[in-house]
Amino acid sequence: MAAPQGEPHLFYIFALGQSSPTDLGPGSAPAWSPDSTSIAYVGGTNPNNNIWITTIENPASRQLTSETNYAWGRPAFTPDGQSLVVAGANRNDMGAQGNTTFTLEYLELDGSGTRTPLPGATPMSGVRLPQDLRFSPNGTGLAFSTSSHLSACAAPGAYYVMNTNGSSLEKLVSPSLRVAIDPNSERYHVGLSYDWTSASDGLVVLGNVIDCAANSPTMGQVIAGPQMSIVGFDNSERTIIPGFFYAISVDRTGNLIAAAHFQNGFQDLNPNVEIYSAQTGQLVLPIGPGNTPQFQP
Repeated sequence: MAAPQGEPHLFYIFALGQSSPTDLGPGSAPAWSPDSTSIAYVGGTNPNNNIWITTIENPASRQLTSETNYAWGRPAFTPDGQSLVVAGANRNDMGAQGNTTFTLEYLELDGSGTRTPLPGATPMSGVRLPQDLRFSPNGTGLAFSTSSHLSACAAPGAYYVMNTNGSSLEKLVSPSLRVAIDPNSERYHVGLSYDWTSASDGLVVLGNVIDCAANSPTMGQVIAGPQMSIVGFDNSERTIIPGFFYAISVDRTGNLIAAAHFQNGFQDLNPNVEIYSAQTGQLVLPIGPGNTPQFQP
């Protein structure tokens, strides 16, 4: 929800019983703790954003970092709930379209602001801050997506998976789309939404390939995809569902996938929420208008 005058605020409201929205103050990019008792988020007022945390019962927001002129991606609680994994950058080190350098770090919850790089993490340069850090259901993996602004046409992106300590970083791309990707010919992969499989052995990802070559007859057009794919860490591609989807969510059994289906990319202002079979890729249930489905954990 947003507060008056355009300043984004965070609110929470209980879904059952009588409840009024509780304003947690200026903020964005919320992340629930594993026990659902706390929320970490990016708070404060631009350009001096910081990481904050609050409990849900008797809310009391606490500032965890004290940076100035800083930007942050969405934080993620570690599986044990004892710290956060964060990515941030000084705004002076960011391009106009968000390209920067970051290293994934642990952030302590004691308010000291102590940040420690994940022991196996390596810096990533020339890319945007990750807005979708997410641990695997079994707590053994960490994933995120990022992109890099090159031009008005080109913002190539990819999904990355790693061990929880940041080691063994690997890029994950749909095998069926990989054959169409050719940076030398300015044909770039774009990925905007994902979720873990329930078995933690792969990701369900959105992907397409855009032709950005200035002299190409298909300049600016999608030449492969868009599609939602279940991509395994063994390089398999188990299911392909054609279409442009966002806010992908996998149910706890791994049998169902919910997503907002956009008929014409983000130019479609009225997407529909749909549920698909993870095994067959068939539409199981059309829910109706909406854009951010989420299965209950």
